[in-house]
Amino acid sequence: MSSAEQPVALDIRRIKRNVLMGAVVILAVGGFALYASRPSPSNKAAPSPSQTVGPSETKAHSPTAPSPAPASSPAAAQKPLPPGTHVVLITIDSIRKDYVGCYGGKWVPTPNIDTLAATGVRFETAVTAVPITTPSTASILTGWYPANHTVRDDGPYRLPENVETLAEIFKQQGYATAAVVSSTLLDSRSGLAQGFATYDQKLDVRLPYPNTVEPLPQRRADSTVTAATQWLNGHLETQADKPFFLWVHFTDPQLPYAAPEPYATKYPQQPYLGEIAFVDEQLGTLFEHLRQKGVYSKSLIALVGSHGEGLGDHGEPHHGLLLYESTVAVPLVFTHPSLPGAPRSVGGFVVSTVDVAPTILGLFSFTGDRRFSGRNLFAPGMDPERVVYMETLAPSLRHSWRPVCALRGRNHKFIEGAVSEYFVLNADTHEDLNLFQRSTTNGEALRAGLIQQQTQAFAERTFRNPGDDGLASETLKKLVEEKHEVGSIPPDAPPLDVRRMVRSIDRYHRAFDRLRRGAWADAADTFRSLLEISPYDGTLWGGLATALSNLGELRDAAAAAIRAASFQPRERHWLTLAAALLRLRDPGCADTALAQMTRTDPTDGGTALVVGMRALSVLKFDEALKWFSDARSLDPIRQSASSYAAEGDLHLNREKYDSAREAFDQALAADPAHPLALDGMLTLERKTGKIETQIAYLNKLLEVRPAVVAYANELAKLQILVGREEDAVATMKKFLANNPNHVSGLGNLGNVYQDLGRMDEAIAAYRKAIEISPSYVFAHYNLGNALVRLGDYEPAVAEYRRVLELQPAHPKAPKRLLAALMGSGKLEQAFVSLEEWAKAGRVDWSDLAADGDLAPIVGSTRFDELRSKYPK
Repeated sequence: MSSAEQPVALDIRRIKRNVLMGAVVILAVGGFALYASRPSPSNKAAPSPSQTVGPSETKAHSPTAPSPAPASSPAAAQKPLPPGTHVVLITIDSIRKDYVGCYGGKWVPTPNIDTLAATGVRFETAVTAVPITTPSTASILTGWYPANHTVRDDGPYRLPENVETLAEIFKQQGYATAAVVSSTLLDSRSGLAQGFATYDQKLDVRLPYPNTVEPLPQRRADSTVTAATQWLNGHLETQADKPFFLWVHFTDPQLPYAAPEPYATKYPQQPYLGEIAFVDEQLGTLFEHLRQKGVYSKSLIALVGSHGEGLGDHGEPHHGLLLYESTVAVPLVFTHPSLPGAPRSVGGFVVSTVDVAPTILGLFSFTGDRRFSGRNLFAPGMDPERVVYMETLAPSLRHSWRPVCALRGRNHKFIEGAVSEYFVLNADTHEDLNLFQRSTTNGEALRAGLIQQQTQAFAERTFRNPGDDGLASETLKKLVEEKHEVGSIPPDAPPLDVRRMVRSIDRYHRAFDRLRRGAWADAADTFRSLLEISPYDGTLWGGLATALSNLGELRDAAAAAIRAASFQPRERHWLTLAAALLRLRDPGCADTALAQMTRTDPTDGGTALVVGMRALSVLKFDEALKWFSDARSLDPIRQSASSYAAEGDLHLNREKYDSAREAFDQALAADPAHPLALDGMLTLERKTGKIETQIAYLNKLLEVRPAVVAYANELAKLQILVGREEDAVATMKKFLANNPNHVSGLGNLGNVYQDLGRMDEAIAAYRKAIEISPSYVFAHYNLGNALVRLGDYEPAVAEYRRVLELQPAHPKAPKRLLAALMGSGKLEQAFVSLEEWAKAGRVDWSDLAADGDLAPIVGSTRFDELRSKYPK
């Protein structure tokens, strides 16, 4: 075995602390293996930390490969569970252990989880291997740390086919296997569907997720339980004699917190509590159904949290960036009438989510000679001084900040990030007192062990460019050589301290929220300001690229996308780049970006969607339709709505209106709030002239894109047209309530008031817009018009002159200025201004002559003289 494959030996055998004296004594350091790097020959090969598992590798491990000793002896439980026992595995995202009643939580009742714990075995000190949904779930289903199964973050990471899952093992044992998941992060593209005969991922709602442009498909707990019980009913009707392994996943406590009634009303200021209460209620529904079907007492039920939630602790609003207890401590409960010693609470040693799989398998004696990072928690000989490993690479992979790793013992924790932190948890539950400097010898021993672990667990490049196949940098070089300049950023510097940067995360979320709302200019400004403090941040560069694309600033968008891809070559920035390049009429470079995206993730349907746009740009309609169909076939959860919307747009531009409507209907069936499909339907309704239907679609569009002023303006105009003047005013006021101090919104509110003849209110709106943006031409122009209608010619003249200072070639301001001067009796000034414009060649004599308001000027001999003198 090479040195890179050796498991790390590290154990803190006994740690005692005198709180008053501040002394921590480590009595012994010995042979606890944090990683068992490979499984035995009879098992699928879990990847070693230095290995990338390719699709060509076989399920079984090579007989010649070495198999080191497991982390702990995989002894079976004292007595296997009865033959035919079913398994129900329940995972819950973002559930803090200290918010669950059986763990001392007092904020929200969780009677169903509490009852489960009261009849089973509750592990008091359980932590996740990684506080991120996809890698944490991979660890739960495989028993391996992320460095072994290689799923390091949400997004582009996939569980390799040759990493064996619980479902595969139970399937081998003759079990029916089914999963009901509720998050896009766990759809079948994640690789977690391995071994499940049924993988139910029918996600029926879309909710915004942090740092994403579009809302992600999800499923609420009630729909999840309905799907699980429907599967169970079908199984019991057709295969009642066959035991089952059922995994049910809940995502509700994850952002955004949107609990249904009555919990939304019950917890209006703390919606996170409402989500936990809702999930617990739905667990009760699931458990009751199991009882009614006679399988509850015949099932091993395992409930585990994927990770916790920061809720502001240590400055972290959500999860994934830090390794404090708020995000890593999770509930872990097993229940079955035959569990050893149940009911009981186990708190004598620390446990990890990597222990779930070997524990379940050990209870059935299905472990065999398989090896895991974790161990069977019901096996004898659990060490009270056991230490488990935790990590989060998300700070680095998402933002190029310093990653964080940790060792967790029963009562102590060592965290290594930008600084070293050591906490004694039984005396410091909130991790406020860093004892590292006070316990230098002990802390350094832990730090050395963790650094050794860190070095062997993953290659250095994992931190910066995970999954870079060596061609991404060449692709970027080629694009830059094609004159797509990316600008410069400061020289490379040490990664930033995530503990400091986490304070900016709410600004990240607000920036992406502005993207979703359609406030693209505000979003771009926020991304730019954040890049000043985090210049190597691929997430920020990607967000900026999207904002600039929507603003039509395509060259800058392409440059930002190139920068994003340079920091995050495994992410989807290649698609943003390709779309911008197509709009820049550079299909060659777009093809280069698309080829790289295909190498990065051949299962991403977004690539087919953009390739279809490429075909559409050169009028290859049939080819484009084929690619759009391929996009939803390959990636139905994410791309069905977008691909149908793209089809609708294609038919719309070819004036095939019936086909366009059909495609937009299908898009809205997949996603009722899809903005492109709603906009397409609005365009169709404009052609039919059905005003009320247009109003309905505009209202829907404003729900999805509440910052797009054009929708609000059009809606208000239509409402005036059908005699609903007060609705028009309410529309613009609602827009401004959602977008305070939006100058275009204020200008449009002024226009609505003008249309209604409410001049004083119109003037107030225009003046407020000018106060916010003194160079806002349209507000000056419309303010002049309103003043003229009131007969206030002098101030109107000043506004029109200001318009021409700001925009000398304004097409209407000269005529309005002449009319205002004439109305104020300043005919000489009118002719002086007219001659100045004529000298500059900015007068359309025919246009002036056709304006009835200028008849006194146009009918004068002086007008004819000027026209003859300056004919062009």
